Amino acid sequence: MEKVVFISEKLEKIKNKIKKDEFKGRKIINFINTYGVYHFIKTPEFYVSIKKSRQEVLNFIDSFSVAAILNGKRIRGPSFTKAILQDRDIFENNKHFFIGFDEKDLDKISNKFNLKRENLFSHISIYTKTPREREKYIENKEEIKKIAKIINKVNPKFIWVGVSNPRQEIMSKELFPLVSSKYFINVGAAFDFVTGKKKEAPKIIQRIGLEWFYRLVTDFRHTKKKVKRIFNVIIFVPKLCKKEKLNKF
Repeated sequence: MEKVVFISEKLEKIKNKIKKDEFKGRKIINFINTYGVYHFIKTPEFYVSIKKSRQEVLNFIDSFSVAAILNGKRIRGPSFTKAILQDRDIFENNKHFFIGFDEKDLDKISNKFNLKRENLFSHISIYTKTPREREKYIENKEEIKKIAKIINKVNPKFIWVGVSNPRQEIMSKELFPLVSSKYFINVGAAFDFVTGKKKEAPKIIQRIGLEWFYRLVTDFRHTKKKVKRIFNVIIFVPKLCKKEKLNKF
């Protein structure tokens, strides 16, 4: 099995490379948390979408435990998202396309960060309908083509995908060859925090890597599912992380 290459770098350096357009070629940017690592074995389609052979993929560590196991630097998806939104040089003259967000979300983002609303476009992805597709995270090919067609009309430089992992990484892999956008950024729940749909964990909780516990006790609707997920993560993540590779720019 090919290795997944994790990138260990500071957030500010990554942001500046994007700002100065120093990355060679087009990129898919992922933030891999502990649940994502678990999907290395649970969802083969996810592993294929982020593995080493895909040179355009940048996998950053969005997990306290994974960073500790690999002895690498952590970049949280929400922190990255806010850093990019707050940099007017990046947003001022570039178009941005958001998958999984409605127009009200973009209004909130535009108002909160004082961004040009005419540069922000959105599409709410329609979830696949068959049980097998939902279970295996197989994207509907026709839906992917429809989204690509809409994106190509807008011709954005940035595409932000927020449909949760592992689906967003698989979706980006399917869309990547169909459009010409420079950056695909898979952000998960980051925009839920930005728009106020969900409350982000306090800074002290973030620093010690216990966001998962904070979400566990503050979102009772999904507590049972999360307990099962945490149990699986504790068992599999340390073993899987040691098999992967850590790179630095």
